[in-house]
Amino acid sequence: MKKLYICILFLFLVNMITAQNNDCSKYSSDENYFRYTASGTQEVINGNHSKAINESRKRANIIAESELAKMVASVVTSVTEKMSLENDAYSEMIIDTSLVSSFGHFTGIKTVCQSDTELMNGFYVTYVTKEISLSVIGNMIDFDDRSDKKKFMELLRKEK
Repeated sequence: MKKLYICILFLFLVNMITAQNNDCSKYSSDENYFRYTASGTQEVINGNHSKAINESRKRANIIAESELAKMVASVVTSVTEKMSLENDAYSEMIIDTSLVSSFGHFTGIKTVCQSDTELMNGFYVTYVTKEISLSVIGNMIDFDDRSDKKKFMELLRKEK
């Protein structure tokens, strides 16, 4: 357990040291996009720098995509619940949140930033920002009526 705390503290310190090198920090969610920035670190073992870079990229991408999917799932669930409370007709609109929270089903997720930095003591850190547009999210849900979709999109923008 003590090793786990030391590892977490080390990763926290590594992120603090490299925060000034994070080019991706300028990207945040806005009225058209949900965005999430994550970092991944990997130690260089036996001088294998390319493997360390690839592993840090892989970790950052997985974290950014999964956290973005969680954020979207939470907001979509909240919006659909509000729509259901306002009108019983929407209670029939059931969203499978397990599907929404699985980032593999989000075909519209894009990488908008990725920066690699070599750290002191032979560590690489990668910062990645992923985004998905609100219009892609709106298209994931089938609406019978255009006014329903419009209402959903308005609530989605407000909820962000």
